[in-house]
Amino acid sequence: MPMPVWDSSPETAPGIAVPGDKKRSTGVLKDFWCFVLRPQNEKVGFSLPVKILNLVKLYFFALLMMIPLGILIFVCCFFLGIEPPDLDLPPSFGTVVLLIGILSLLEELVFRLPLRFTPLNLAFTFGTIAFIVSGLLLDPLGLPVLVFWAAVLGIGGAVIGLTFPALRGPKVQPVIAGVYRRHFATLFYTVNLLFALLHIFNYDYHPRLWLGALVLITPQLLGGLVLSYLRIRQGFLWLPSIILSGITCLLCLCTVFPSWA
Repeated sequence: MPMPVWDSSPETAPGIAVPGDKKRSTGVLKDFWCFVLRPQNEKVGFSLPVKILNLVKLYFFALLMMIPLGILIFVCCFFLGIEPPDLDLPPSFGTVVLLIGILSLLEELVFRLPLRFTPLNLAFTFGTIAFIVSGLLLDPLGLPVLVFWAAVLGIGGAVIGLTFPALRGPKVQPVIAGVYRRHFATLFYTVNLLFALLHIFNYDYHPRLWLGALVLITPQLLGGLVLSYLRIRQGFLWLPSIILSGITCLLCLCTVFPSWA
């Protein structure tokens, strides 16, 4: 069965799935790189089996890429004279749950959910950011556990409750939607670069750290691009992306830090 791919030719309506024989290549990797080079906020009508197959192919592609990227990071660290990150995390069930569950969920809410604009998506992103920032600010105060969680959840929920009706306003929503249509590529690249740069803090500070930053964050940059493709191109519910994000994170740790595996 030919795999439907996005056809950007003028005679094809946006968002319509077309047979693979209208495209020079029907491979998901080809489609992935075309999307990365020219991001479009369109959903393709892949069938569920094709979506699953694409997910598996992209997963193994990311897995294979982690080996050369891990070597590249070690070489970069050697020439810069810096230490690779030592997360010092025990390979316990709690750690796996933390990586795949909480951290991956927060990453999806902040970096992938807002790639497709709806007032609810953007409100949840703002609420998640408020939740994280308030947690960082309140943590040094040593509040009781119940008070701490009531405060951060209350702040996050309040931000969602305030921003959602504002974003649905008849004057606000069309403006934001227009910005998404005109500047989606800029938004796509910015979000993925910020997602990758956030992981530079896995390294201890060193004056030469930023000289190799773009190399050191390549695994996270690739992972972010793959997850963004799944989020936008296939129209997946983003639970598979959360799982893939956690698996990719664990594979990256086990590849770059074999002693942790």
